[in-house]
Amino acid sequence: MTSERTPGETKSPRPIRNDTDGTIWAELRGADDIILVLDEVVGDIVYVRQPDPGDDTSTRIRLELGQEVVIASPIGAIGLHASDQVGANDMVLSLRVVPQRREPGVVLARTLLRDEADDGRRVHVRPGEQLTLAAGSIIVALDAIDDYYRSVDPRTTRGQPRCCAQGVWFGMPPGVPAETEMLTSAAAYRLDAAEHLLRRAGAIRSLLSTEDSLGGPQLVAKVDELIHLVQEGVVALARCIALVKEGVKLSTFPVTLQSAITAHEMAIKAIRDAYEHIDERALGGVANVVDDRAYMIFDHRPLITNGVVEYLDHQLDLAEVPEVLGQCRAAIKMLAGGPPATTAPDP
Repeated sequence: MTSERTPGETKSPRPIRNDTDGTIWAELRGADDIILVLDEVVGDIVYVRQPDPGDDTSTRIRLELGQEVVIASPIGAIGLHASDQVGANDMVLSLRVVPQRREPGVVLARTLLRDEADDGRRVHVRPGEQLTLAAGSIIVALDAIDDYYRSVDPRTTRGQPRCCAQGVWFGMPPGVPAETEMLTSAAAYRLDAAEHLLRRAGAIRSLLSTEDSLGGPQLVAKVDELIHLVQEGVVALARCIALVKEGVKLSTFPVTLQSAITAHEMAIKAIRDAYEHIDERALGGVANVVDDRAYMIFDHRPLITNGVVEYLDHQLDLAEVPEVLGQCRAAIKMLAGGPPATTAPDP
């Protein structure tokens, strides 16, 4: 059996071939010292490949006299890119691919569906073969893009960015009406801002309630940061809800806002208006009528002690805000995804 390089050779090693007088059993290893397994024997060619989950790597590979080993290259995923420039660092989405079938010179594959069980199988392309993904074999779901961008950096303090997924989605045909794209994109940016700010506010509230060593300037600074984050977070969330509602009006298919949005939207808007227009409210505005209750927005004690913002007859408990954020995310996704798929009736 031969597999060595000749002195001074810089190209790939010679093929592994049984040049002995009989049958041999070989333990073959590929890149990174990975044990190879038998894929298929075709005449004098013994195709081997890297193991996939569940493959038995304990059996050696049988080589008859004159048989030659050929190693396939594994492909577990494909990347969608922003340009056609080979080598450019512009991948926007990775998709798992699995084998379908093999034809002369071609190995056909498809993308794994989002809810499909993944057994870890990869596509193993033999020398001389071409990997082909036929029309209809690449399926991209908005939920799958969302999942992907949630996992890009799970440690990020931004949480789960919605605008990233949507930007990738809108770059794919057939797209949605321009008005829907603009509205949902704007809503996604407001949602991401609100999630980031209010997530941080929740962390500071937890710190204030559990950290006894804070005092003096540190305590003042943390309280000030909490108030700032809540104010900006509520403003962003109110704008997100307004944009989502406008998107629902323009939608060509029915979209129903879930209960947490409808239950809290009036309080969120009223508190947002108080934050943004306190000068008009407290000083009388165009009607020149001063309402002393407008100054409630400056009383931050309920926020600091109980995590509740109070203004006039409205209350917003920060503990209930994540549900509102989640439902806003679902509504944006529904609007951006276009009309739901319909199933043709049975003939």
